[in-house]
Amino acid sequence: MDGIFLLVIIIIAPFLIPFLLVFIKYGEGERLSSKVISVFGLNAEKGLAQQGILWLCILVPLLYFLVLGCIIWSEYSISVNKEGFLKFAEISTFPLAVLSLSLPLSVLVTRLHSTMQTAEQISILKRKQNAEEFYAHRDQLFQYFSQIDEVLYHKHLKAKFKVNPKLHKRFFVGSHETGMPLRNETRFHDVNWRIVNLKQMLGTVIQNSYKNDDETLKTYLIASASIFDLAEDLFLVELRTFLLQKSIKVVLEVAPSCNEQFLTAGTETVHVIVAYRYLRAYFEYLCEYSGYRLQQWDTLDSGFMYSGEQYLNVNRFLVIESLHATKIKNIKVRDQDGI
Repeated sequence: MDGIFLLVIIIIAPFLIPFLLVFIKYGEGERLSSKVISVFGLNAEKGLAQQGILWLCILVPLLYFLVLGCIIWSEYSISVNKEGFLKFAEISTFPLAVLSLSLPLSVLVTRLHSTMQTAEQISILKRKQNAEEFYAHRDQLFQYFSQIDEVLYHKHLKAKFKVNPKLHKRFFVGSHETGMPLRNETRFHDVNWRIVNLKQMLGTVIQNSYKNDDETLKTYLIASASIFDLAEDLFLVELRTFLLQKSIKVVLEVAPSCNEQFLTAGTETVHVIVAYRYLRAYFEYLCEYSGYRLQQWDTLDSGFMYSGEQYLNVNRFLVIESLHATKIKNIKVRDQDGI
């Protein structure tokens, strides 16, 4: 029984003692398990001399060499001469073989640590490149719009084509960690078709296509809401400010005992024309920068929506002005303060 206990000590002690020393010196973490794992792991952020496993690779073979050697050497006496050294080499073959494991193990740890540091450097470089690509893409968006001259729409609105930093996040997908942002196809597609629908609604209103004031009014109010929504999505603060100064809040009965609030986009035809043309131009520039191909952007009809003052002559009277003078004037109207 004593022999078995001694054998267990011989096997365990040369490993346990270095492990405890390394654990106390280099163990990291709040939990015991994390400290144990840190002893056997490699940390690319620290130098080779601070790697616990390296010291295990050195100390464990050394202690096994001493323990095994002491067992073998106990039957011999020290003789410092040629015969003594030859005898030492003869009887110490196994302990020396165990000790020699220290070198290849240490070299292996060194190579692994070097590989990890190289991988970490590549990762850092990649993150840096991704961040540079991301911010360069965003800066180029700002520079692109900064080259666009101001446009005065019908002496009503001076459009400066400024870019809100949030616009980049809304219309492009990505972050500084992933590199070059990707175009948000869903967002571009949505705004594209909303502007197309806005053109159709305003064209219908201006041309008085319904021949029914109630339907025309409803379409006008829906188009007005779309203008405000698009201005908000594109962060066109100057357009919203321009329209709010001229708009009227309307409470319309859309069903029995069901009222819905609307905000008119100004009070004149020129106001919606200005808003549409600015929204259209701004989104066109954004699409040109991103490479998005506009879908069903122009049609043969409603050309008056984006050129000159043709909108004044498509009908014998200005429908929107007429709506404000009749239908809107006669329904419940509330002051727009606090909007």
